[in-house]
Amino acid sequence: MRKRLIISSMLVGVLAAGIGFGGHTYASEAPDQSEQIVKMHEGDTPISISVDEKTGITVEIYEVKEAPFQTFASGWQTIGSDSFTLYNDNKFRTNGTIVKSGGGDFGIRVSAHTSSSITGTSPLMTFQLFEDDPSGDAFVGQASFSNKSGSSYDVVFRSIGSYVDGTDGKAEFYVKHAENYKLSSGSLRVTYID
Repeated sequence: MRKRLIISSMLVGVLAAGIGFGGHTYASEAPDQSEQIVKMHEGDTPISISVDEKTGITVEIYEVKEAPFQTFASGWQTIGSDSFTLYNDNKFRTNGTIVKSGGGDFGIRVSAHTSSSITGTSPLMTFQLFEDDPSGDAFVGQASFSNKSGSSYDVVFRSIGSYVDGTDGKAEFYVKHAENYKLSSGSLRVTYID
């Protein structure tokens, strides 16, 4: 009798737990898995919004307070990082780092830095985003911004899901950069977020 009561109690507990947890929707169950549940800078005002003329991709640039980047289970994750040497010649360069994106939105966090040896009136940085593909790389979009010493920036490419391909369901992105200034010391750290 006691054994039966224990088994019945366990069954009721398992059923109650199943009913309680069964009502949750997880990102992988959503109709569009590439849609970001938590949008980067939702409600914030960007310092710049542009639509790339070639691809129609919207690029938003935000000035951010220097703080550790936090990841969220259903939102943005750090997927890679890189260090750029700045040359003050406005020529595009890439370091060869390729990161895999699941679609939705893709971001580049530019760490705070101090510019020196500026050509022109203000320090200007330009990023070009490409999707790496064996049949030929695809240009995704371009964004430029004027650097204010000591500020960090997020460059967010919106709705890049159409670049997801291949058997892994990922887009393979890399960044080219050009700038009209050098750093006062060291290299520029960027973090890729998806």
